[in-house]
Amino acid sequence: MKIFRHAVILLFIVCLILPLTAFGADKTKVAIIPFKINSPEKLDYLEGAIYDMIASRLSIDDNITVMERTTVVRALGKDYETATTVENAESIGRRLGADYVILGSLTKLGEAFSIDAKMFNVNKKEQSTAVFAQGSGLDALIPKINEFARNMNFKILGYIPKEGVAGYMGEQVENPNFIFATRDLMSKSDFRKSPFWNIQIKGVDVGDIDGDGVNECVEIDRNELWVYKRGKEEFELFATFKGRGANNFLSLDILDMNKNGKAEVFITNVDKGRLASFVIEYNATKKVFERIDKSIALFFRAFKLPGKETVMLCQRMMMDGSFYGGLHKVEIERGNYVAGLTVDLPEGTGIFGITLPADITGEGISTIARVAVDNHLQIRDMSGAVRWTNKDYWGGTINYFSTTEKEEKKPGGADVDVVSGDVYVAGRVLVTDLNHDNILEVLVPKNISKTMNLLPKFRLYETSEIYNLQWDGLNLSENWRSRLIEGYVADFQLKDVDSDGIDELVVAVLYSPEMTALIPAKSGVLIYELNF
Repeated sequence: MKIFRHAVILLFIVCLILPLTAFGADKTKVAIIPFKINSPEKLDYLEGAIYDMIASRLSIDDNITVMERTTVVRALGKDYETATTVENAESIGRRLGADYVILGSLTKLGEAFSIDAKMFNVNKKEQSTAVFAQGSGLDALIPKINEFARNMNFKILGYIPKEGVAGYMGEQVENPNFIFATRDLMSKSDFRKSPFWNIQIKGVDVGDIDGDGVNECVEIDRNELWVYKRGKEEFELFATFKGRGANNFLSLDILDMNKNGKAEVFITNVDKGRLASFVIEYNATKKVFERIDKSIALFFRAFKLPGKETVMLCQRMMMDGSFYGGLHKVEIERGNYVAGLTVDLPEGTGIFGITLPADITGEGISTIARVAVDNHLQIRDMSGAVRWTNKDYWGGTINYFSTTEKEEKKPGGADVDVVSGDVYVAGRVLVTDLNHDNILEVLVPKNISKTMNLLPKFRLYETSEIYNLQWDGLNLSENWRSRLIEGYVADFQLKDVDSDGIDELVVAVLYSPEMTALIPAKSGVLIYELNF
């Protein structure tokens, strides 16, 4: 009897131990390789701080075990002092007995910093997730670490743990093309893309060009325009328009202003340093574009707010190439497109890189969102005062024109000096309400530069993202963003490209710029379905 009782007790203990052992064996082991710090300053302490930040965020869930830093350093041996790359991450992971290896670097020059981090799946021999982010001031580093940790948690667990709650099955991220920060606003879908085109794309828009009730997708580069219809293929070439060699198309906007059922195409164009914009319209009988107004000394840009009609605005240019005066509604007078009524905007507002006034903060006050010259995103009130800004870099553009002042006579007959310079054209920023909750959102691209905007005359953007932001009472906070796009976002739109009654996110991407005549540029268009 005693033997039987002991056997029962032993069996009970084994039953308790086995699940715990199995649970422990199923834990995912993560090794964090010490980050490489690149800076003229002595910032060695950041290497340990980055480890602690990542480790603490991954350890929230009991299903992940982060290996001790000393264990990792000891196992690395001589490799600890050398740059660790993705190429040898697999062998390091196997040496450590880890399922995942995290490695990266932090670069800091002055106040600007960039962090380049990657996570490698040892068993699948592939990179699982990565982040390249930049900002100003080390206080902006923590949100970047949080963002990377969320991505890592989702890749490992399939869900994002709620901070402080182990095993919490957080919100499931369904759409593989978008990363959600607060809530799932989008149903599962995929993206479509155009073929690669050997052009250096500068703008994209969508509208009914030929009046058949079906929208077309229109693109421009420096001095050419292409129209694509949707037929058997997603992009079937329908029409083209070619400008002069000296033309520099800066922006593209489409709107049926003359109400004839066919959308006019507004091209902001600079020719030898002077504004020479024009409006063209498709002649369905001749099957060609015709200029219906030309040599217009105005910048054009179309704007739309949720629930309101699209409006075409314009602005004049000063002799030095800067934006002059206020913004005006475009009006048609005797067949010509002219500056009409002035729009109420903060003094000194340029036509590009802004939104129309709207209640962005939900406080019943009209404000505008704006990407400033230094690429910081701002919210300004109608007096021009900055109500909010942050230290991240937003927008980012390689679209510019060179301007040369005309020679003018000084009193006495002397000529003034000829002055030239480059004027950069900020990209599009949109105000929208995609989930129809009556709370406005801001859509803005973020083109990512490894030069961290330190060299204004040298602009190279290799990757990009589109962000959906919303006011949370203190800041414009992220709702969602696109997956990393390998290329530079030249322009984007929220338009119904496939004429199904639902707007899509249409993104013009420059994958690689033109290097020489033998190495042309490579561009294309991405289309994301937004089903809310």
